[in-house]
Amino acid sequence: MKKITLILLIAFPTCIAQSIIEGFVLDKNANIALPYAAIKLNNSNSYLITNINGKFSLNSKTEIDSLEVMFLGYKSKKIHISDLLKNNRIYLTPNIFDLDEIVINANKDEKYLYNLIKSLIEKYRNLKTITNSKAYITTSSSTNNIPIEHIEGFYNAKHSLYEGLINLELKSGRFGQNKSLSFYSLDNSEILKYFSLFKIDDQILPIHPGNIKLRAIKRKYNFKIDFCENCDKNDILVSFTPKKNNLNSFSGSFYFNKDDLVLKKIELNINNPKVPAILGLVEDDIIELKKIELKILFNPLDFNTVQYIDYNLIVNYKTDFINEQIKTGSFIYFFDYNKTFESPYFVNKIQFNNDYDKMLVLKATTDFWENNYQFPQSDSEKKSLNYIKKFGYLINYENSIPLEYITLVNPSVITWDREKRITWNVIKESLNHPIYKNQKDLLVEKYNFNYVIDQQIGKDGVKHYINSTIFDRNNSFCMEDIRDVNKLLYINLKFDIYEFHRQKVNSEIIKSMSFKEVKKIFSEAFKEASSEVSIMAEETKNGENFINLIFWNKKIKERLKVDNYKILIISNNL
Repeated sequence: MKKITLILLIAFPTCIAQSIIEGFVLDKNANIALPYAAIKLNNSNSYLITNINGKFSLNSKTEIDSLEVMFLGYKSKKIHISDLLKNNRIYLTPNIFDLDEIVINANKDEKYLYNLIKSLIEKYRNLKTITNSKAYITTSSSTNNIPIEHIEGFYNAKHSLYEGLINLELKSGRFGQNKSLSFYSLDNSEILKYFSLFKIDDQILPIHPGNIKLRAIKRKYNFKIDFCENCDKNDILVSFTPKKNNLNSFSGSFYFNKDDLVLKKIELNINNPKVPAILGLVEDDIIELKKIELKILFNPLDFNTVQYIDYNLIVNYKTDFINEQIKTGSFIYFFDYNKTFESPYFVNKIQFNNDYDKMLVLKATTDFWENNYQFPQSDSEKKSLNYIKKFGYLINYENSIPLEYITLVNPSVITWDREKRITWNVIKESLNHPIYKNQKDLLVEKYNFNYVIDQQIGKDGVKHYINSTIFDRNNSFCMEDIRDVNKLLYINLKFDIYEFHRQKVNSEIIKSMSFKEVKKIFSEAFKEASSEVSIMAEETKNGENFINLIFWNKKIKERLKVDNYKILIISNNL
């Protein structure tokens, strides 16, 4: 696996040299790492965070003279770059305020506390502004400390203080799986899209005080102001528990400024929750939720936006052969507020099953990943990936996709590959789709192909156009009674014609072109390819004329150096 290193380019007035800088943020008293501390880059509008080990690194051409480091419950600290070069450890001092009197008096006045929480929730129910941003998501799963899955992805995100996470659209991603246990992390981010911060709504996850009517808060929850050792001045920590043993209600806490009613952190947890059935991606697998932990931290530079969501589950996972307890956690970090990635473009719309099979199509350049990484990989992530590399497979790290993956995840698309031909196990035998129901007796076969084009910005603002030809499995099928080797040859020749036209137009793309221009060029190329496919279909009578199939096979062999006849018929003695 290629090790990714993030670099900070520091421009000094008296020095043109580039410097590599990595730093650590720690608690001054305990000398322990402070995970996800915010670091503002002075003389710019940018900031970043540390990883779970308190480590940070940068890749920037901005002239930076100092950094400001912030962590909830600690005094912020500014440090000059020259000092950081001498010592890359930054120590923050915890806040110390005497809140005993506030805690005692508030807990005695039950009415005051309930009214305070009601006012807080009512305020946030009126904050319905939607924020668009970029997001980085990392998910790891393990059992008995053995890594079984690791996922990384960049997304366009839509979120608000009222609804929470509204939508995520994948830009690009990669993941690894342990071969010995085919566990898939339940699409954690999808579950979070059905969890509201303060909206009263049905959701998959349990509820908390922000999800119920104001008049019901006192009836359903107990509240208490806890002593908060490192709270900022005028901030308080209010914990809550359901009055009844309710398996669909979170316990947790609100950390907020009691004067301005500004939330800074929400923590939620529940054991053995009773929630609607959560299904695994593999059919017939049984998932039992044992524990949920959810932490939402608001942006210290602007508390009107969410900075990150830390979401952890413990589940019992059962199959015919496996019964394991699995820990799985997702960390969603929002950055570049009011900015988004350019969305990938598909010539024809595709409905993906999930983000796993979407990642198979939306690959990214190393340059793109290095340019957008928000914090270094943690020690545990590195160990996890090294283990999976040795005992599993990595998708889009090494671009190796095992054949059994199709059986397990049933991806919606297949990407053209010179070394791999479409086989009958890839093509569905029927198409249960509303638009085809009225034509069910008329259609015996349908094959949909597509182009995907993505613009990715790397270091120094360099544009890369990533594109590929794909076979849309979800909207393609062939009835069993017409499946033969000639038909399989015919389908692969179609795929190859689309790929030939993609390669042809790809060679004409130049980096100075806009994404709009590139999308138009590929759309035209797709029309040309479709026209040639229609000609082949007519000449071969949809694959029934073997002589003309051989003629088209020869034409494709000359274009792409792919001999489908040899691969599909001669090699298989058919």
